[in-house]
Amino acid sequence: MNIPKFFILFLLIATGFNVSSCDNEPIDPAIVLNPGETIACESPTAFSASNFIDGTKVVLDWESDAETWQVQYGARGFVAGSGTGITVTANTAMISGLVATNQYDFYVRTVCDATSFSAWVGPVSVGTSVGSCAKPLNFTAVRNTATPTIANLAWTAAAGTPNDFQIQYGNTGFAVGTGTMLTATTPTVSIPGLLPTAGYDFYVKTNCSATSSSTWTGPIRISASNTINQGSFTVNISGTPFTANSIIASKSVARNPITGEIMTDPDTGQPIVSYSIVGKYNETQIVTLQWTQSNSSTVSFNAPDGGASITYIPNGLNPMAFFTTINPQSTEILGNISITANNPTTRNISGTFNAKVFVIDLTTGQVGDFKDLTTGVFNNVTYTEQ
Repeated sequence: MNIPKFFILFLLIATGFNVSSCDNEPIDPAIVLNPGETIACESPTAFSASNFIDGTKVVLDWESDAETWQVQYGARGFVAGSGTGITVTANTAMISGLVATNQYDFYVRTVCDATSFSAWVGPVSVGTSVGSCAKPLNFTAVRNTATPTIANLAWTAAAGTPNDFQIQYGNTGFAVGTGTMLTATTPTVSIPGLLPTAGYDFYVKTNCSATSSSTWTGPIRISASNTINQGSFTVNISGTPFTANSIIASKSVARNPITGEIMTDPDTGQPIVSYSIVGKYNETQIVTLQWTQSNSSTVSFNAPDGGASITYIPNGLNPMAFFTTINPQSTEILGNISITANNPTTRNISGTFNAKVFVIDLTTGQVGDFKDLTTGVFNNVTYTEQ
């Protein structure tokens, strides 16, 4: 049997994975990291700079359980990552060669390993300190199960800090400083107006005074809602009407299973995108539509060798007994999925489908009974992006 090309591609997509680093420690929006560097461990705290010593030296001190740190300094207002840098193995450093009549800023960060660092802490000027404002603890964010457009946030204020907090949130992976900002005077808050189809990151920090705040705690991440019952999904299965009571739909970009890079079609150069719509009837009967496209103008997908597959499971308790559009004894077109509307802003999709699906004996490869899926319609179905 020649396995269809799209089916091999789908297996690659399904088994692919993304290479990701550990959770990032966020930074204050005023501090700029060196591009491409990963924030992977705790920043130093209680960072301070002494007054001038002999008019040319300043002693820096900080608290940290790490073993190696980077210090940067330069003229007042310089951007962290562009100053004069040194690496030290003690949580104190003496900076010499300064001029007492000039103004300087100092930063410090933890060296986590050979390729990753904490956020920069600073700036501090001669004779000043930062780090006395402790960040919030035990931060959680949970999507409201009854109303997935709401996220409930909670945290614990550090001992001795005021109930004055700043929250920042945005789509998964957003850059700190570019998100939506809120303030709170209690360690709990509910955030409405979220898209159930999108994932979000949340951060919180303490405002100790008008000029002093903690570092950010986060990100705490919530995923897109797992069950989205928007839209409709109907089909006749050999003459018997089927109406889904729940619909789960998703869109994903194909990635190389080794490198994690986005895969593109060699002919069009566009990313390869896969869609999946699962219509369920009380967890017993399940109809699944899947298709892969590499051209945004494509609206029709044949099965089995045109980018689509259609599967019918008559009993969800026995998922191995399923009907599919793959027939090793035939090369005929067994099904089709046609897209009539796809709104990338609201993530709603509509279309029609039909198929002849067969039972395949997984041991012998023999074809058994078949079902006709006719006049299939999915309308205004909301999908998540993965």
